[in-house]
Amino acid sequence: MDFFLQIRGKGDEGWFFVCLFGSEIVFYLIVLLARSTNRIALVSFIVSLISVAFSLLTNDMRLPWHIQMWGSSCFFLSMGYLIHQHEKESTIKIMNEKYLPLSICLYIICFAFDRYCIGGNAITFYYYGNSILMYYLLSIISVWMIILFAKSVKPCKWLVFVGKNTLLYYGLHGKVGSAFTFIVRKTIGDNLSDITSIVVGIIGLLFIVLTLMPVVYIINAKFGFLLGKKVRRN
Repeated sequence: MDFFLQIRGKGDEGWFFVCLFGSEIVFYLIVLLARSTNRIALVSFIVSLISVAFSLLTNDMRLPWHIQMWGSSCFFLSMGYLIHQHEKESTIKIMNEKYLPLSICLYIICFAFDRYCIGGNAITFYYYGNSILMYYLLSIISVWMIILFAKSVKPCKWLVFVGKNTLLYYGLHGKVGSAFTFIVRKTIGDNLSDITSIVVGIIGLLFIVLTLMPVVYIINAKFGFLLGKKVRRN
């Protein structure tokens, strides 16, 4: 029953798939009705404000199927949609790798201001920190920075492999990540500085990627039907 209700933190394994499913239906309707890119951006922003307002007014009440997050998700979906549309038309000049250093500098400045001046905690798409303005500013800059970073990295086999199997990695990373966290807590403790947390986070990411790589390969090679792939019969 908990899995069916999908309430955040209550047996909601695979919650992101459920949340994304509902969010994409809402965003599809926005695109269908708004039509122009400017209207899509505006309506998505307004819908995201509904999620923010609901969270603040209800003290982060958690609804079935993560409905309270759908508006926030639409904001990020709209960013991806608009960037994709403009890239096809080559109208966004700042989506060029040469702006990566600038995006990194802006992100560090905004992150430091939010962290040390406002005292905000880590921002996610469903946690808005201590400043709504910083939430949107950091979200936009970080998406910009990540896209430019991805454009700057030369494709290699293992990155392409991970990229093609992100949903599998998402579904399987939890236990491996928990094991890594357990090791970190036993060796260096919980109270880590910001710099140490970043370093540990990067090491943890590599640990998860490399540990799951053979598992993901085997699932693709031997159990493709789990992914909806057609099974070849001799």
